Amino acid sequence: MSALSVTIDYRQIASAAGGFRLAATLIKDQTLLTAGAKVLVTMIAAEAPVGKDQYDYAGNLTHSGGTLRASITWKTTGSQGAGVYGASYGPWVVHGTRPHEIRPRYKKVLHWGGKPGVSALVVAHPGTKPNDFVKRGVERATPALKVLMLANGRRLVNIMSSRA
Repeated sequence: MSALSVTIDYRQIASAAGGFRLAATLIKDQTLLTAGAKVLVTMIAAEAPVGKDQYDYAGNLTHSGGTLRASITWKTTGSQGAGVYGASYGPWVVHGTRPHEIRPRYKKVLHWGGKPGVSALVVAHPGTKPNDFVKRGVERATPALKVLMLANGRRLVNIMSSRA
């Protein structure tokens, strides 16, 4: 399974602009993309679930709650757009998992719950329900993204009309 990602494609924005030459200017300076990506990251992260802190048998913190939320970021992908990315296990959260066995990878037994804790050779995991926090984040971001598109569309029309 690949890492969690959402992509904004510049080519779609350019074609929606009806072929205006200045759409390329908006795309090159990445004003629209940068603002859109920041809005998406903020809204998707706000919807991401925050798990509980996890500790090993000695009581040391092994996984901090909020890792998925903290991992959500964005980066540009050249002239084609930008992506919003998160932790590699994000798709399992979004799509859920079927019941499955968990076996130790590096030790002979699984151990959890601190001292004295619980140990087992194999654990039957019941699976997890899907949690499509990405979809909810995008839905939450949609009004702000529409405002960005309108504002930049107006900017494009104003530049075009001043050059006519």
